[in-house]
Amino acid sequence: MLKPQKNEVRKPTKTISGITPVAVMLPPRKCEHGLCSYCPNLSVPQSYTPKSPVVMRAFELGYDSFKQVMARIKSFEAMNHKTDKIELIIMGGTFLQYPEKFKYDFIKGCYDGLNQKKSRTLAQAQKINETAKHRCIALCVETRPDVCAKYINQMREFGVTRVELGVQILDDAVYKKINRGHTLQDVVFATKVLKNAGFKVGYHIMPGLPGSNYKKDLKLFKKLFSDCRFKPDQLKLYLVK
Repeated sequence: MLKPQKNEVRKPTKTISGITPVAVMLPPRKCEHGLCSYCPNLSVPQSYTPKSPVVMRAFELGYDSFKQVMARIKSFEAMNHKTDKIELIIMGGTFLQYPEKFKYDFIKGCYDGLNQKKSRTLAQAQKINETAKHRCIALCVETRPDVCAKYINQMREFGVTRVELGVQILDDAVYKKINRGHTLQDVVFATKVLKNAGFKVGYHIMPGLPGSNYKKDLKLFKKLFSDCRFKPDQLKLYLVK
């Protein structure tokens, strides 16, 4: 990358909201429910490909959360972006199903990366971050609808503010066909529990799944915002070809 000129901000839309998104990738781990029919399985975090930029960066750094955060901040600073307000985004699968010690160490590594120094405990790292140069003002994790409910208190301890659910589609028949491993009722329950606990809720939606079609996808997409059981705060769309 050519060095930006004085006061030139490269890729300005990255931080146009005033918040700098720092994506951190989890190390590969097989989903406990098995493999969805559309999901790639390529020795990298499940559902991702080796050529995904965030995967390539994480792989080079050994999936170390401390190093990933440090590297991303350095990259943003090189492009003249502000890095005082950071949203951490934990990517790569169902984070909450990873081993307990790993989860605490990984989250602590993220805060340590923002603080640019390592702390003894997660609580200490979070306390330091309250007045650090790079403050975590939001933290997002991805998870399955059938997993998150029992981890509400733990997510609060981590500092999570938003949860992205792998909803994909609002249809039990399609869930069964693609071996999704959860039900529509799991989506309803997870959404209710997360909203009641004060989290922002995002949905991952996938038009074009086996067992669906354009007409069905459109009908269910409208249902997302007309049915009070759903109405997510955010959507991510993934097109299945």
